[in-house]
This record gives sequence, C-alpha cells and structure tokens, in this order.
Amino acid sequence: MTTRSETKLKLGMPHLLMDGSLNMNQMAKIFGDLHWRYMSEQPSKENINGKRVYQSFLRSTFDMLDPPREDQEITIISRGKYIDDYIFKTEHLFGDNCAELYSIGIHVDGNRIIRSEVSGSRDREFWNSHRESKLAKYNSNATRYVYPTYPSIDFNAAGILYCANYLKFVYQYADEVKKDVTIKQIDFFGNIEPYDPIEIIPEGNNIFIESNQKIIAKCICYLEDKNGNI
Repeated sequence: MTTRSETKLKLGMPHLLMDGSLNMNQMAKIFGDLHWRYMSEQPSKENINGKRVYQSFLRSTFDMLDPPREDQEITIISRGKYIDDYIFKTEHLFGDNCAELYSIGIHVDGNRIIRSEVSGSRDREFWNSHRESKLAKYNSNATRYVYPTYPSIDFNAAGILYCANYLKFVYQYADEVKKDVTIKQIDFFGNIEPYDPIEIIPEGNNIFIESNQKIIAKCICYLEDKNGNI
C-alpha cells in the first residue's frame, strides 16, 4: 500500500461510551466513510447502468491497544488496496490502534442486491475464513435477546441495515446483561428489511446476530462484568 490519506479528529461525546472508552458503533461509521472515500473522491457518482454503487462490508476488525480519550486529537492514517477482484481492504491506524475493513461493491436493482463484480479471482484464505465464520455452530437452545429495528435509525439510503449499526445491537445486549464489551471483529452475511427484528444469540466469545431464522452477522468480542470477570 503506497498511498495514504490522513484524517484529523478531535474526540468528543459522540465517539465515546459512558466509561470513556471508544464507541465502536460510532467509530465504525467514521472508518466506513473513510473506506468509501479512500476508494473514490465522489462516491455518490459511482454507478453501474445508472444504479449507484455502494460498498457492502464483509468484515471489520478492531485492535484498540491504546484507545485515546475525550478531547484528544488523533490523526487517522488510512491505506487501502484490492486483495482480489471483489474485495477492497482498508486499514486505519492511529497510535497503536488499528481497524481493518473489507468490502465489496454492490448496487440495488429493485429489491435485489447485486454484486458490482460477478467474475474474477478470489482471495481463497479470506473467503474460506468468512464462510467458516458463517457456518460456525451455536446452541440453538441458548437464550435469545430480541431488539426492534427502525428505518429512520438503523438503515441507510439504500434501505440496507447500516453495517456499523450491527454493533449497536451488540452494545444493547451487553447493556441488558450488564457487561462491558470489547468488540474485536464482526463478519457480515446478509441484510434485512426495515422493522425486521434482530435476535442476539451469545455463544462464548461469539455473538451471533440472526433475523428471520437466518444468521446475518457474527461478532467476536470479550464480555466482562463490572468486576472484570469474563
């Protein structure tokens, strides 16, 4: 990766949780926007046959080793490249912290979501890892935590559940069970319609996100109670 962009950001209340740690729901939105704009200076003008191209995320990873605090100014250094004919990857560095985002281009035709690229080479390691994540097993009898979705809060202009907002439901679950959560990775598998409910299914360090009896995401995270117990 030979080119890079720099973004200066002063952290305030939108970027932080109540305990002062980074809100990865909010930060994922910032990284997602940087990802898109790294690819194109005018993202709203990218189209295929008149259909606007969006970036649909396949995976986001977060390695926050030294997260900054309120009023601290950070410089996010972003780099990106295609890792195969489908996937564009960016990494976003600030201090000892790193976020990586993987996406594919899509466009919406009627009610169908269509990939912008339909043939080409694949990064087998990534795709196998993504498939294994999707097929991971969980206890079907585990307690499920159900949350509603709303078009004006959770969805983007394409009618797609905004990828960063998947993390909002992880935080909601952590609040409900009174745990602190450290989010490490989330894989995205599908989309839902506005008002479709989200079901959170915990399984060890994995949180499965389901809707309409289909897994739409899996989050790897660490949950601790207020005494630091896992």
